[in-house]
Amino acid sequence: QYTSQSFVMQSGDRIYLSTDGIIDAANTDRKRLGTKHLMAILEKHQHRPLYEQKLQIERELDEYQSGSDQRDDITFVGFELP
Repeated sequence: QYTSQSFVMQSGDRIYLSTDGIIDAANTDRKRLGTKHLMAILEKHQHRPLYEQKLQIERELDEYQSGSDQRDDITFVGFELP
């Protein structure tokens, strides 16, 4: 069942969409990155332009996984309202 949601946004607001692949990404101990860790990464880099955020998210995800195999696809999209 689906429901409709409405909210007001302003110029400069950012929206992020992702599959579960990024939060399910595991480290060598098979521990998931998780939603809280992803949110902490986004909050830490929120002051940066989106292209820099992309680089930081990729870097931190690579460090977290530290050579473990990726088990799922990862799609993560961010955009800023003009």
